Amino acid sequence: MDIRDRLFNRFQRWVISIRDFGIARSAAIFLAEEFDENISYKLPELRKFRCYETTLVVSYARPFAKAEGVVGSLSLKDIGLKSTDEFWPLHVRVLELRNKLFGHSDAEHVPFRVLYSLLDKARPDAPIILTRFSDELTLTTSEIQALEARMSTFIHLLRKKGYEAAKVFPERLTQISGELDAE
Repeated sequence: MDIRDRLFNRFQRWVISIRDFGIARSAAIFLAEEFDENISYKLPELRKFRCYETTLVVSYARPFAKAEGVVGSLSLKDIGLKSTDEFWPLHVRVLELRNKLFGHSDAEHVPFRVLYSLLDKARPDAPIILTRFSDELTLTTSEIQALEARMSTFIHLLRKKGYEAAKVFPERLTQISGELDAE
C-alpha cells in the first residue's frame, strides 16, 4: 500500500469520524436544550434523555474504537488531543462509560434492583417481579457542555485535514461546484 492509499484510508476515517462526532454533538445539544438537572422528570422523559446520553457516548467513542479493515481508528494526533490536555480526563471517562455501561449490559455496571412480591399467598408459584433501573443521566451538565464544545473543535480540525488531504487524490472524490450549507 503506497502513501496515497494510506492517506486516503486516514481521510475516510476522518470523514466517518466527522459524522460520528456530529451525531454525538447533536445529542449533546438536545440534552443542553431540553434537560434541566434541577427538575424531577417522569420515567418516559428520563429515558428520552438517557437515549440522548447513550447516543452521545457511543457516537463520541466510536471513532476511537478498534476498527476492522484498512481504515483503522481515529488517532489522538488526528484531533490534537494529548494526555496533558485538560479535556483528557473527560475523554477517558466517556470511553470507559462506553465500554462499561453504554456499549454493554454487564450486570456489575448496570445499577438495578429487583422487587419481588407474592400478591396471592395461596399461589406462591405466581410471584410479581418488578425491575427498577437507574435512568438518571451519568454525565453532568458541565461535562455535556465540554463534550459539545470539544466535538465542535474536532469536527473543524478533521474537516480542515480532510480538505488538505483531498487535494492529493481528487480523482477518488466527487467534485461539486457552488456553496454548501454547513452543519
